[in-house]
Amino acid sequence: MIRILFTFILFCFFSSILGQVKVLDSISKKPIPFVAVTFDENNGLYTNQIGEFDLNVITKDTIVLYSLGHKQKTVSLKLLKDQTIYLVPINITLNEIVVSNKKKKSKSKKVKPIKHNDFLKSYGLLIGEEMAIYVPNNQANYDNELKNILIPVVTKTISFEKSFVGKSQRIKKLPFSALFKISFYQNIEGIPGEKLYDEIIAIKIDEKLKIASLDLENYDIEIPKEGFFVGMLNLGKTDINGKLISSSPFVYKKIKNKTKKVLIRTKPFFPIYFKEKSHKTYLRYTFSKNKVWKPLVMYGSMKKYKFHNISLGYEIKMYLKD
Repeated sequence: MIRILFTFILFCFFSSILGQVKVLDSISKKPIPFVAVTFDENNGLYTNQIGEFDLNVITKDTIVLYSLGHKQKTVSLKLLKDQTIYLVPINITLNEIVVSNKKKKSKSKKVKPIKHNDFLKSYGLLIGEEMAIYVPNNQANYDNELKNILIPVVTKTISFEKSFVGKSQRIKKLPFSALFKISFYQNIEGIPGEKLYDEIIAIKIDEKLKIASLDLENYDIEIPKEGFFVGMLNLGKTDINGKLISSSPFVYKKIKNKTKKVLIRTKPFFPIYFKEKSHKTYLRYTFSKNKVWKPLVMYGSMKKYKFHNISLGYEIKMYLKD
């Protein structure tokens, strides 16, 4: 008990001294946004848009930092001498996404998302959980470029604040703001594969948006002939200006007289639909060691439905092939 107390005091001491830590590229000296900072076994947080995170959230003396395009780094907080951590860049070759017929005439096709506002039939992501949603390529005679995506959001929920848990509540629109990193993955026989694109794309979603729209026209993202998956990684809550807040991915709760660590699901919630006859939506927890994609499956009142999916709306630009 004394050892645990001493360790806790030590962490508080280091955290109070260091506070905000900045993660930089060791060559360019530029901040690295959205670096995964893992601690406490399979839990973690992300650096914000300017490469910073708050040590006050960290509960262990060792952290592991990971960012695509950089060497993984383990850091002991006891040996951290200043407020800066440097990551060494490495060469990562991703499949290049190029649209070759931009000078030709094009036409657009729009697909609406499937939406409802029943949060009991919706899914909220954990901090560090990523959802991948399949987008098909149904226009074989065209080179298809993704112009935008439309993300349906459940706006009316109950409060998950500690003071409200277990109490009767009315379902209503409550304020929230969260940041999601958008990625694109190969479709490998119906399952997300390797990442296709290294550009950092993020979108803030709050309770004002029934459907969140992300403009992708300037990114030249071509949809492969087999389609691909659009990934949405929950980076965590933001302040009113959209800046990512360093917050713990879990809380401690007393359950049956035992204190347990419970992972936090953050708003927004995304409406689930059941019309597909196969899995089109997959999940993985990016702080875990294996990071395996698994189909989205909910229980409770939705157990009678075999396939649970999230719908994306999107618009594509279609260029006629030679």
